[in-house]
Amino acid sequence: MKKTRIITSILAAVMLLGTVTGCAGSTESSDSDAPVSDSQTESSTQSMTADEEVTLTFWRAGTDVETQTYWEEMIARFEEQYPNVTVELSNLPWGDEIETKLNAA
Repeated sequence: MKKTRIITSILAAVMLLGTVTGCAGSTESSDSDAPVSDSQTESSTQSMTADEEVTLTFWRAGTDVETQTYWEEMIARFEEQYPNVTVELSNLPWGDEIETKLNAA
């Protein structure tokens, strides 16, 4: 009985140590964690030319008319603000079709 209790305590301590070690974050900062300066933002947005056309595809789960109307209005406002961007709205019913598309994407 005492032997089982000791083994159980050791296993619990090892599992706790493994959990704490696995969940601990790295102290080194990577480039993706670094804050983005204004000059970096400007240079990344300036890499696109003003005449370059961009097409975005927006998949929306559901087929209700009210929500579709809302998104169509939002997309129209977005396209007015960014004239070189075109957004294609695709309404997908809940179920296998959307799961298949999301898994493939």
